[in-house]
Formats: sequence, C-alpha cells, structure tokens
Amino acid sequence: MSNPIQNNLALNVRTKLINGQIDLDNETMEYIRLVRSEISQCAKNIHNAAPATVDIGRMMAGMDTLHEATHIFCVAGMIGREYEKQNLC
Repeated sequence: MSNPIQNNLALNVRTKLINGQIDLDNETMEYIRLVRSEISQCAKNIHNAAPATVDIGRMMAGMDTLHEATHIFCVAGMIGREYEKQNLC
C-alpha cells in the first residue's frame, strides 16, 4: 500500500519549491518582481512617514509582517504556476 503523504500533490509541490525545483515562466517572474516592488514601496512610505514617537518594536513587527506578505504572495505565484503546469488549476 502506498503512503498517501508521499503521493500528496500539495506537499510534493511545496517540497519542489523548497528544493528549488520549480521552473518559473516570465509571467510568474514579472508577478514576483511586481509584488516585491509594491510591498517595498509600501514599507518605504510607512518608514518615511513614521513620527519620532512611533513604537519601534511594533514598527519592526509591522515591517516583518510586510516581509512575510511578500513571501506569501511570491510563493502563491510559484505554487500556482506549478499547479497550472500539472493541469490542476
């Protein structure tokens, strides 16, 4: 009997992502560049607008959240592309 975990497509795609085995097309690469650019600009705007009295700890937490959002959006694009290649979308 085969192990269902070994055959789980969602886990297999994520393993490929971690191993750097996902080939990205130009459209996905452009999406990733756009995500990084837009979130980077957002971070810069927030940083530049912060008053001197801002709570640095919470500001850092917010910036960490923006960093996590960048990662999540980029991974969503990569995983979606891989699913599409396997005709799952």
